[in-house]
Amino acid sequence: MSNPSPIRAASCLLSTVYDPRLVEQAAAACRRHIGGAPDLVFAFVSSDWRDSLPDFVEALRIHGHATRIAGCSATGLAGVGREIEQASGASLLFLQMKDVTVKRAIVDPASLASSRSEGVWHSDHDSPEPDVRGWIMLGDPLAIDMDLWLCRGNRISPGGPAFGALASGGPDSDGLFLFTEEGVTDAGLIAVSFGGGVRIEGVVSQGCRPIGEPFTITGVRNNDVLTIGQRPAFEVLEETFLSLPPEDRERAHGHVFAGLATNEYVEDFGASDFQVRPIVGGNLQHGALTLGARPRAGQTMQFQVRDRDAADTEMRVRCAEALKRLGKPSAGLLFTGSGRGFRLFGEPDHDTSILRETFGELPLSGMFSNGEVGPSAGRNFVHDHSASAVFFLPPGDAASPVATSETHSG
Repeated sequence: MSNPSPIRAASCLLSTVYDPRLVEQAAAACRRHIGGAPDLVFAFVSSDWRDSLPDFVEALRIHGHATRIAGCSATGLAGVGREIEQASGASLLFLQMKDVTVKRAIVDPASLASSRSEGVWHSDHDSPEPDVRGWIMLGDPLAIDMDLWLCRGNRISPGGPAFGALASGGPDSDGLFLFTEEGVTDAGLIAVSFGGGVRIEGVVSQGCRPIGEPFTITGVRNNDVLTIGQRPAFEVLEETFLSLPPEDRERAHGHVFAGLATNEYVEDFGASDFQVRPIVGGNLQHGALTLGARPRAGQTMQFQVRDRDAADTEMRVRCAEALKRLGKPSAGLLFTGSGRGFRLFGEPDHDTSILRETFGELPLSGMFSNGEVGPSAGRNFVHDHSASAVFFLPPGDAASPVATSETHSG
């Protein structure tokens, strides 16, 4: 007979303008499902909930007994087998974890420029946690350079993989925000670490397939790739594009990206060996390509195409591999790019449906984001229009998690 799971979770997806009665019911239901007060609540809300946020967090505290909340705004929300895009609502995940150390850092944007920011990786305003299993990070894209933050974190080896997202919303800066149990915060980053009796694992699906051949970058200037294999970069891109079959060229138009190798010591490069970055411009006169990244001379680069078939296949493969490797998780979070969803797949609920088909009725919360955090080749990166799913698992064999609480309204 297996031991009870040390991780109890419940999730809820509300599709509605702010309704205090529904929020109170959802918070109480999640608390009842996990059998008591949560150690942590993740909460994602549409931007129009901002004015009601004080009442929202108060309801989570009173009716959900939530004392620690990590949340942000989102243009879309995710739950068990369902996605809400460009609509009002909230998505919640209540977590109660036995023998798990949960610590949270609320990072001021100015601290990133100082050496003190390195200590935040191991800080919750008390003693450091030496046994970090993983991180969940929620960032404000207008207040913090998440790439720089993760680069520093990779260098100082904080321990464990990092998952998360950059807040989305809008249409103006007031529609982008992070919040805690105290309400909206001016922080640039909320970073939550998990230690002790938990495994933090996940999958990252960038949704691309390589085209052409891998080449070596031979000339760069800042974000510009000047030459590839001693040839003008634009010329190599044009040649690669024209080598595609006519039907593939039509599908690839406007959807070609640059894949920068994360590990040069690979004999046969595959999709997972590249960090996919957008091509944001070009200079026809000089043949340069401008990337949404800083490439380096000597780095391997291969062009990539993002389409619905490539994204669907990769997501299914990554999830199947994770199930085989990890077993069924106790709970999960999904951070999916704002360019995915119906816009990419032409159908609703794509990524959440794959997660439900693979892992069953997993308590799940999530959001559509401005950038997704997840590991690749042993390093943590910010991805673009990807799907980054993080799972909470017990340290060994344990019973299945408690049933999820799913509420839909509107």
